Amino acid sequence: MQALAYGDHSRPRAGTLQRLLGNHPAFSHWPGTQIALLEGHTQLRELAPEETLLSLGSTEPFIHFLLQGSVALTANDGVERLVTEGSPDAAHPIARLRPAMYAVCARAPSLLLCVEQAVLHRLAEAAPKARSRARFDLFCASVGGTWQDHPLVAELDAAIAAQQLALPAIPAVALKVRKAIADENFQLSDLARVISVDPVISAKLLRLANSALFRGVSDCDSLQAAVVRLGVNKVQNLVLALATAGLFQAQDPTIKRLLAGTWRHLLDIGTLAAALARLGGRLDADVALLAGLLHEIGKLPLLERAARHPDLLAHPGLLDDIMAGIGPVVSVATLRQWRLPEPLIDAAEHQHNWGHEHAGDTSYTDLLIVAHLHASTHDREAHGMPRLTETPAFSRVTGARLSASESLGVIREAAQATGDLKALLR
Repeated sequence: MQALAYGDHSRPRAGTLQRLLGNHPAFSHWPGTQIALLEGHTQLRELAPEETLLSLGSTEPFIHFLLQGSVALTANDGVERLVTEGSPDAAHPIARLRPAMYAVCARAPSLLLCVEQAVLHRLAEAAPKARSRARFDLFCASVGGTWQDHPLVAELDAAIAAQQLALPAIPAVALKVRKAIADENFQLSDLARVISVDPVISAKLLRLANSALFRGVSDCDSLQAAVVRLGVNKVQNLVLALATAGLFQAQDPTIKRLLAGTWRHLLDIGTLAAALARLGGRLDADVALLAGLLHEIGKLPLLERAARHPDLLAHPGLLDDIMAGIGPVVSVATLRQWRLPEPLIDAAEHQHNWGHEHAGDTSYTDLLIVAHLHASTHDREAHGMPRLTETPAFSRVTGARLSASESLGVIREAAQATGDLKALLR
């Protein structure tokens, strides 16, 4: 096979892109008109065995998708892995970060689609948004077929469209804190008095102020001292984070069990996001914690309705799919109703968008994506997730100064440091 040079003007023939990409996971939700806009900005590149596609550290401006064959990705520490056509990894771009963190070489006759990076990003933003892909088996068998066909989905879609889905109310103590701060004569002592009405949250807030994440030179010995140390914004965020746990309660044993599992997941994600924020030093750990704890708040009304469909209890994987597919929409609506900052809303909206791109420095969305992928390392392929080291979020969170293995080590260390924080929030 002869490789096409990047300056070569050979392009896929009209209609070829639609045939190649119509069923590709990265493009399956794109309409044909949108795929057609890629014409003139793509190349089909054929590689012979042992032919190089990318060198380590390359900055060439193409994103590559493996269509046929197999390629080996070799990191700078010599660790090599193989990506073959049809595998879960082939559903995602090959070594997409720039500078390239892997050298890429064909191991068999291979065909790759090379797309101009800037064009792909622009068209991806303009393409219709696919419903968030579930983190579980998308094609779990059910009475009605796939999760999209279940009657609950139609019911939820109709309720959302008619704005008749009852959204969770912001916890009372968090609302009282917000009102206290809004008073033009507000003082920190007023804030401490409002919080002290809830002894459980008061005790936890004091413990948080003395935790490794927030403590100063000496321990705080009173709630008012904790409020002074943390400041208004942190107190407001942490009170909401602490009060959120009370929302994940139910009388029904099955729903109670599902909510408990969800809360454990939120604790894992929120505490790791907070640790990563502190590690980078550019984002607030309390906001990162809140982003993690609230990103699945939309599951609350969904599970309430799911309780009316007993068949779902016999198919827990199907219920997980529905929650993961529709939950982000409801989470965004809830956070908007609570009038929370846009970065938290953006994080909830893009929580499963593993290839999320944005301008500027690290965002709370990046922290959430990295935390999710790290938490799913062992079953990533079953959930259709890319490798953590090949996502834009990973590059922004860890920076380009570290190798893939060094960056993963940093994230593992951050995850190990979250135990005490999780214990405080339970």
